Amino acid sequence: MLLSLPVLRDHKCYSSFAWSKDLPEFKRYNLLFGWNGSGKSTLAGLLQQLGHRRDISEGEVSFKFAEGIVDGASASAALLTPIRVLN
Repeated sequence: MLLSLPVLRDHKCYSSFAWSKDLPEFKRYNLLFGWNGSGKSTLAGLLQQLGHRRDISEGEVSFKFAEGIVDGASASAALLTPIRVLN
């Protein structure tokens, strides 16, 4: 199961995002909401790429799973829990 995004840098509107200790980890179902332009669709796009096992070439992204950390640049080779995104 996807738990967090420990690294998200230089990807579209995210210049340097850090998952803080007080931010809860993802659960089985997650609802994201926020102001227009806050990065919701960008985050959904990253998760869709991960769900379709496509490498992420823009910026630096890593995903934390219960099984370990997956680098976005090598997402196509990772054995991942299925991820579904409704945007």
